[in-house]
Amino acid sequence: MAQTVCEGNGVFRVGSKAEMYETKSGLLIGNLSVVFNSNYRMVDDVLESDSNWIKLVGFGKLAEKIEQVEVGDLVHASGPMKLETYVNRKGEQVTKVVITVNTFNKIASSNKSESDSNSRPKKISVGARR
Repeated sequence: MAQTVCEGNGVFRVGSKAEMYETKSGLLIGNLSVVFNSNYRMVDDVLESDSNWIKLVGFGKLAEKIEQVEVGDLVHASGPMKLETYVNRKGEQVTKVVITVNTFNKIASSNKSESDSNSRPKKISVGARR
């Protein structure tokens, strides 16, 4: 049976600090929340806009690239897409789009100062510390 893969490809705005993990075997994993806007016109010709959030996941060298970006930067990412469903802290079931990146590049920096300490990635240990 042939396998069907849904690919995600786009330009996104970084919406949160990267979360970095390192497995016991030393594999670096980077998670990043990004956003893109969809604009459309309603019947009454009013322009509407929706913000759509996606989680990007990168491994190894791609995780290192994810670690380099800051909130507000523009990035290009592509890779296979899937839906991830979980129960949040409020007990609500949430479904999120996740792209496991095959390509990831920063396109443009945000206007924030590079010395802004709030933009540093949040490191979380899974097993060995980095």
